[in-house]
Amino acid sequence: MNLTKALAALLICSTFSFATFAQKFGHMHSGELLSQMPEVKSADNSLKLLQDSLKTVGETMVKKFEANYTEYMKFANAGTLSKVEMQKKETALQAEQTAVQEYEQTAQVVIMGRREMLMKPVLEKVNKAIIEVGKEGKYNYIFDKSLDAILFSQDSEDVTSLVKKKLGLN
Repeated sequence: MNLTKALAALLICSTFSFATFAQKFGHMHSGELLSQMPEVKSADNSLKLLQDSLKTVGETMVKKFEANYTEYMKFANAGTLSKVEMQKKETALQAEQTAVQEYEQTAQVVIMGRREMLMKPVLEKVNKAIIEVGKEGKYNYIFDKSLDAILFSQDSEDVTSLVKKKLGLN
């Protein structure tokens, strides 16, 4: 009877051990993958053009503000402005400075929005490919080593090449 219990316990333990070892893990490097995608390069170029255009407008605003400030200081130092005129000019300069700051903030929001708009379909495409690789390869988990999100892991198979293949990036 003890032999039967021992064999049953061994069978149960080996079944649990086998189930534990049946898990399949993979990892990839999304940063490397994204840097090789033509869609990302195109999005980066588009963002660079937008950023340069917005920067040019911002620089023009700053130069105009600086010219107005220099002109104000010239007249103020020469004593040719009345107190009322000085207050008007100072108020106008403050409004101009506020406009420059608001433009810079708006430009950042526009760039972030455009980046999100351009990258969303790319990230969806990559995610779809990762899911397909995971299902086809029967992986339980696929980790992204680019994010340094893994504190500890057993050796796993690098599936970056499989995802690249799925995306046609070989």
